[in-house]
Amino acid sequence: MDQSDLIALVDRLRAEGREASTVEFKSGWDLPRDIGEYLSALANAAVLERHDHAYLVWGVNDKTHGVTGTTFKPFTAKGDGAQPLIMWLTQATSPRPDFEFHEVQHPQGPVVVLDIKAPRTAPLAFAGVRYIRIDSHKTKLSDHPDKELRIWDFLGQKSDWSGEIVPDATVADLDPEALDAARKRFTEYLLKAEPDTSRHEHIRADAQGTTATNG
Repeated sequence: MDQSDLIALVDRLRAEGREASTVEFKSGWDLPRDIGEYLSALANAAVLERHDHAYLVWGVNDKTHGVTGTTFKPFTAKGDGAQPLIMWLTQATSPRPDFEFHEVQHPQGPVVVLDIKAPRTAPLAFAGVRYIRIDSHKTKLSDHPDKELRIWDFLGQKSDWSGEIVPDATVADLDPEALDAARKRFTEYLLKAEPDTSRHEHIRADAQGTTATNG
């Protein structure tokens, strides 16, 4: 997007009556770990709200939505240690996130937009933990099992898995990476539905098409 498109995007987000679950405004810089948690929370909220994008915006007051400006420089900022922030966020988030930072020269002051694409295969986890944005609050997704199951359901309703039936097709005709992703989603769904952890190994084996053996 060019600057005019980015300014229009910022103004559109500011015009919303209050912070939506897929939009977070920040006046200043956060700790890198906080940004990673917001990346996960906003991405997963986008799936839940059936949005293609979520946004973390620096330089806008979260109460008045007025532009305050920011000194945050995402392309030179560092994550934990000396690693560049963008690389650090990418490596600490699973599955690999799809996001992009934009520096916006807004007439009222500099603004930074983190454009987060909704995940397509699994909820995003930062440092091994999945988060969700509920209203204006960031919380662990595991604390809201109903919402987590809804997210998995939405991710499972993909057009490439619900097309027309192909006569004589077998598992060997499926894309291996897509099949592996589906198995992982299905396995996690079953594990969350089974409180007896002693059965988890058998569930994993069955879901992967193997037979668990007792040691």
